[in-house]
Amino acid sequence: SSKVDSSKVEINRMVNYKSANTWKWEINRMINSWKEEINKLVHSRKREINRMINSWKREINRMVNSWKWEINKSANTWKREINRMINSWKEEINKLVHSRK
Repeated sequence: SSKVDSSKVEINRMVNYKSANTWKWEINRMINSWKEEINKLVHSRKREINRMINSWKREINRMVNSWKWEINKSANTWKREINRMINSWKEEINKLVHSRK
């Protein structure tokens, strides 16, 4: 019985291995044909694709630059606000210190 079981397992392993390899081969063939298709498309559209990518880059740069400006502006505003607050606290503390004397 165990002999039969072990040969069943062996046969199953072989079948699975063979079918796995067949699938691999099939899948690879499909992938390769897709690659070819994509390459054809890419080559025919390279200029268009580059134009698109460049326009996206420009768009992104424009956005980033405007954010930088916004961030700098608000950072400066915050700095001023914080300094104003600190100065008013200093004044308060000075008043307290002097009134205690």
